[in-house]
Amino acid sequence: MTKWTIRKVKFAGLALIAATAASLLIATDAFAQRYRDFHGRDYRRFSLEERRFWGAGRWFHDFHDGRLGWWWVVGGVWYYYPEPIYPYPTYVPIPDVAVNAPPPYPGYAAPPPYPAYDAPPPPSAPPQVASWYYCDNPEGYYPYVQNCSAQWRPVPAAPPGYAAAPGSAVAPPPPPR
Repeated sequence: MTKWTIRKVKFAGLALIAATAASLLIATDAFAQRYRDFHGRDYRRFSLEERRFWGAGRWFHDFHDGRLGWWWVVGGVWYYYPEPIYPYPTYVPIPDVAVNAPPPYPGYAAPPPYPAYDAPPPPSAPPQVASWYYCDNPEGYYPYVQNCSAQWRPVPAAPPGYAAAPGSAVAPPPPPR
């Protein structure tokens, strides 16, 4: 054999390997496209390849499309089940179909959603009027005079028109000298 003949045989061998790999890749891709969605199919009629593909799925307990439940996920397609079936489901659920009601008349527009309102604040307690207590006999304000022989008189803590800082306590006047 000449050098050129050996090269031709090697090239033909490589071309045959590449063609075989490409055909396997195409067959696998065609299988995946053909059996991507099993909705509405009878598990008992699955081929051996389909059963292997179906059995390779995984269970998830999660939300999907706004629905909480057990989901069997195969090839990126989610199948809802009310509870898990181990090791894998032996029936395929029918697909969920959402049907929207037609509008009541042509040109109807749905009303906007209600705006979210915050709850009103709790009612505040009425402001407490601070008072001092004055005794006429002996003369003085509490706590400087501890015992009063007459009745204690409540006196406003601040003179009219005086605005104390909010939350600050107004102290009684100093004791007489």
